Amino acid sequence: MAMGYEYLPPEACLAKRSKNSEVLLKDELVAILKERRFEYKGETFPLSTNAIDQIVRELASPGLNEGLLAANERIYDKLTLGVTVTEFINGKKHQPTIPIIDWHNIDRNRFHVTDEPEVLNTNGAGTRRPDIVCYVNGIPLVVIEAKRPDAHNPNRDMLSEGISQQIRNQRNGEIPHLFAYSQLLLAINGLDGRYGTTKTPAKFWTRWREEDLGEDFFNKIKNTALSKKQKNELFRHREPWIGRYFNGLVVTDRIDLEKQLSKTFLSGGAFGSKIGAKKDGARAKVRSGKDLAKRIGKGGERIIFSIINKFNTAARQTECYNPSDNIIVLVDEGGTAAREAKATSGCERPCQTRPLSPLPAPRF
Repeated sequence: MAMGYEYLPPEACLAKRSKNSEVLLKDELVAILKERRFEYKGETFPLSTNAIDQIVRELASPGLNEGLLAANERIYDKLTLGVTVTEFINGKKHQPTIPIIDWHNIDRNRFHVTDEPEVLNTNGAGTRRPDIVCYVNGIPLVVIEAKRPDAHNPNRDMLSEGISQQIRNQRNGEIPHLFAYSQLLLAINGLDGRYGTTKTPAKFWTRWREEDLGEDFFNKIKNTALSKKQKNELFRHREPWIGRYFNGLVVTDRIDLEKQLSKTFLSGGAFGSKIGAKKDGARAKVRSGKDLAKRIGKGGERIIFSIINKFNTAARQTECYNPSDNIIVLVDEGGTAAREAKATSGCERPCQTRPLSPLPAPRF
């Protein structure tokens, strides 16, 4: 509570969840989404009921049939990147991407904490009660197992027991639907603590250390590119070609996704050692297929963003050629994009792709 979390007694938490098989606080999620706004032609608009319903449906269906880790990664993407919805403004279709969590204005989120919430297992035959669950905007992001500092049995490690319970509860037949949302798992005993994430093996749970970095220091390390020495150290256990990936072409099939990705690359320092300005992100997006062809041929740009139709147009241009092996092509919906590019260019393999492999920019 000292961190700004509002305490919810287990009974109140269950009422908000509607039943013990649910883990989201949907009323809190809906309430925060009603406060969200998006821009269209210089004006701001609230989300429609249909858009809010879409976001809630997507978050309420993490896709556990594909496995817990895949479901957790899918939720992570929605939490960090937002969810794209369809709105109609004066009859015009618009697809804004709505943040689930406001990462820039922390006060524009809702924080709740509860203790021992009863969660029905997937078999419907029993329940589990995690010691503490922390919610942000109605989403259970933190699960904590709190143990006694000492055990009655001197041979018993209480922190290891807490970790064991966290791992057990993620299994099929237990309560994996809670851990589809969790981004931080803790086992604590009042004196010490260990932390992990969903599907972290016990041996990789790490000791929790309190460290006050300060906002200025945090921004410095977040927004400073690694030195050549640091990069070499980071990649020294990997295949040597991985460290050469500093020029890239990002191909997407939607304008809103192109805008979203360019902002992400910009804020992550992908445009060089200094943090780029908005104009750097704007320049990185090509104006036309011909513009893309020229920039591929010229080379030297850190990141280029293109929509697939411009990529296809560039494929027909004679200047669309660069023999460098320091270019990587990232394609959203790679199968569809590659088929479209092949159909357009007639090239047997217009964009060769294999995971984490050097991709020479081919002659399309």
